[in-house]
Amino acid sequence: MSTSGSGASSSSSATRGGNGGARRPRPGWDIEIWPEDFVETIIVSIAIAVAERGTRLAAAQEIANLFMVSSTWRAASQSELLWERLVRVVWGKTMRVRPTWREEYIYNHRIARNFRTGRARHYELRFDHSDIRNLFDGTTCRCVALTDTYLACGFLDGAVRVFDVASRQEIRTFRPLERDFRIGAFAASISGIILTGHKIVFSTLDGDIHAAMINEETPVRRIRMGEYVRDGSCASFAGNERFWVGMYAGMPNRSFCVWDAATEEILFFGGNFMDHYAGTSGLNMVTDWAEFLARVRVNSEGIACACTHSRVAVFDMRHDALQLVNEMRQDIVVGSFDANEEACVAVEGFGLGRVSRVPNLQDIYRFQVGGNHNQREITVGCLNKEHALMGTNGVIRVWKVKDGGEYLYSLGDRVGELNAIAATERYVATGGNDDIHLFDFAPQDME
Repeated sequence: MSTSGSGASSSSSATRGGNGGARRPRPGWDIEIWPEDFVETIIVSIAIAVAERGTRLAAAQEIANLFMVSSTWRAASQSELLWERLVRVVWGKTMRVRPTWREEYIYNHRIARNFRTGRARHYELRFDHSDIRNLFDGTTCRCVALTDTYLACGFLDGAVRVFDVASRQEIRTFRPLERDFRIGAFAASISGIILTGHKIVFSTLDGDIHAAMINEETPVRRIRMGEYVRDGSCASFAGNERFWVGMYAGMPNRSFCVWDAATEEILFFGGNFMDHYAGTSGLNMVTDWAEFLARVRVNSEGIACACTHSRVAVFDMRHDALQLVNEMRQDIVVGSFDANEEACVAVEGFGLGRVSRVPNLQDIYRFQVGGNHNQREITVGCLNKEHALMGTNGVIRVWKVKDGGEYLYSLGDRVGELNAIAATERYVATGGNDDIHLFDFAPQDME
């Protein structure tokens, strides 16, 4: 099977008897009569340990070492059940797109290797300009949401354009429902998008929440009509299949709104998280949306990570009220903030990037982002499971999240001024003032 150089190097010490490696059996152990399911369990356990300790790429070499232990262990390499378990525990995939689970493992391994080395195909996505209501607002993308199926881009004029990532074609355009009156030219601008399966949920600055099905010709429906005068602006909106969270700026004690994603009912609305700057500027966002004031991210465990210009905090949503777990005060470039299941990333005002563990916010590592951040130039950032990406001055730079936080490369194509960036294990997408870009790290010979 295909392996990477990084996997081979990380496995050398393990095969000599380190933790998680393919050790020699103890005297008296007849490894040829070990039951097949026992052998498979050992292989899966070692793969998990290696992936957690280093990188998921390193697991491939350890698995290959184990298959060479004996004929019984080599026979395990033909087990589709084993490869299915390995795909699940190493790559977190539950669906198979290749003909066999072994090929599925190799396919995901090669995507990860391409991501590690920067081998990607770059596309500039085209969209329909015929329904643009304002030439500037209609081409300015302010937020993106990305899965391995869809890319959704939210624009200043209120449009949400959805692309099929496989074909890179625009397939749907959604807009918020009309109101009798909206306060400010940017009140209907998109401030956040959630993609779960074929469902899309999006928010506008004035607090409206809408939902639609991408794969069905059903109309957009409004879940909540925002009350801007009472709640302020919805500065950020994110979520998953369990929770949606809106982060509001402008009014005291109205910082967070939490929904149950299944029932679409509000579970909590309150909190006093916004700093003075965000609170004052939040009311002006609908008339002059010039910068990001706050950002929120939600993981599958019911943990929310939020930030303003002066603080980062972790909240537990698995109770009736939003409970503060941890908090860190620092000067933050809000657009650079993102979080995944295990970590969050942010760039401080003077250009120092910081990756912190969730939920305790302890430093994993720090790195220097290029540019003059004393003047708060636009920096947008994101995380996937193993990489932190920062876009500044049209250049996207990539760092490891684990294994020392090494700087890897910059994506070679300049993508213009960036307002938003998102990444999965296979794709990176960006949105700016004029263009939508997509980078695909899949191996071309397996497509």
